Amino acid sequence: MNDLESKLRAALRREEPPSDFAGKVMAKLQPSRTSRLEGVFFFLRLRPVRWALTGACACLLIAMYIYDRGQEKARAEGELAKAQAITALRIASAELNSTLAKVINLQRSAPSQER
Repeated sequence: MNDLESKLRAALRREEPPSDFAGKVMAKLQPSRTSRLEGVFFFLRLRPVRWALTGACACLLIAMYIYDRGQEKARAEGELAKAQAITALRIASAELNSTLAKVINLQRSAPSQER
């Protein structure tokens, strides 16, 4: 039993930590941001992935340009249709006013028939 006790005392005896122990512990507790970002964005270091992303961005920009041009064209066509509708309404209003004036003149000039 004495041998067991001496082995336990040797294993459990107090030792001073190394001088850089606190620094190592703090480094483990606070992982650096670059190491985390390197893991997340590792795939961006691959050349085919970068080319694919560049191509996708270029396609997106082209699609946005084409969409914007289509919107401008539709807006211009809408403005033209609006102007044509306003012109048509003005012509119709002028014709109706002219017809109304003719009807009023005919009513005034016709002899009134009273019974």
